[in-house]
Amino acid sequence: MASPRKASDRRDPQCAALFARDIVKALRAQIGFRRDGEAVEDATVQEFLRAAIWERPVEDCAVLVGIDATPRDAAKRDISKRLAERLKAEFEIFHAPAFRHGDSGTGPLGPRG
Repeated sequence: MASPRKASDRRDPQCAALFARDIVKALRAQIGFRRDGEAVEDATVQEFLRAAIWERPVEDCAVLVGIDATPRDAAKRDISKRLAERLKAEFEIFHAPAFRHGDSGTGPLGPRG
């Protein structure tokens, strides 16, 4: 007889990595990250966020797929706030809209159209 699966076994680790990638991609449009005055690569921030997301209890994440919007929205705000706190504690965050496009309109996202 198979042993019962733990709740953490039912989570897909790839989802945390995908969430982290999407968060960093969205944030990089306006901000950058530094440590000790040096720019930090996206992969470093993504890995940090992936680990932080994975540390969230399964119960917190289960609320995010619930039908009732009130607890779902509250959970989103709480998780977002805690992730933002973790990012600010780990990295220096700076306003950098030019980080993506620069004054010439070129950059990782390509020319502005």
